Amino acid sequence: MSWTTGTKFPPSGDVYPSNQPTHLTYFLTKGEESRKFTLPCTLGHLELDNALVDSGASIYLNSLTMAEKLGIAGALQHPTTSIMFGDGTSKSLLGVFKNYHLNIGECIIQTDLTVLEMEEEKDVPLILGTPFLSTVGASIDFHKKEVILHKVNSLVSYRLQPKGYEYCGTIESTPLNSKESRSCQGCEGKG
Repeated sequence: MSWTTGTKFPPSGDVYPSNQPTHLTYFLTKGEESRKFTLPCTLGHLELDNALVDSGASIYLNSLTMAEKLGIAGALQHPTTSIMFGDGTSKSLLGVFKNYHLNIGECIIQTDLTVLEMEEEKDVPLILGTPFLSTVGASIDFHKKEVILHKVNSLVSYRLQPKGYEYCGTIESTPLNSKESRSCQGCEGKG
C-alpha cells in the first residue's frame, strides 16, 4: 500500500504531516446488519424457539399477554422507568417482574422482565437485550456471524440471523420524569 504525506493546517498556521492515505488499495463493501439473533429458551413453563436477542435493546421485554400466560401479570412491580424507542418516542411500562428465571439448556438466568402493553408477536415472543448478553458472557463474531454464550456453554455457538423483524430496533429504559406517554408510531405491537 502506498502512503503519501498530506498536510493539515491547524488554526495557528503551523503545518503538520498527516499519515492519511491519498488513495485506497482495496475496498470493503458494507456488511449486512447482524446485531440480532434468535435463541431457544424456556421462560417459566413456556418453551420458546425464537426469543429475539437484540444488542440494541437495553432491557428484557415481553407483552402483557405473555405475562398473563406466565401467571405474573398480577405481581408486577410499579415501573420506575419508561421505554424510549429508536425513533425518539416513549411509552410507559405496565410493570417489572424481578428475578424471573430464564433457562437456556441447563443454565438458569435471573431476569427482570419488563412488561409492555402491546400486541403479542408470535414471531418475537420475548426480546432479550444487552443485560442478557452481558450476563451470559456473549462473544459476537460478526465475521463468522455467530455468537457464543460463554457462561452458558462455550462449546455451543448460535448463528446471527438477520431476519428483517419490523420493530423499533433500539429500545432503552429511561427514568420516568413525566407522566407523558407516546406510542411508537408505526411500531405499535411490533416489539
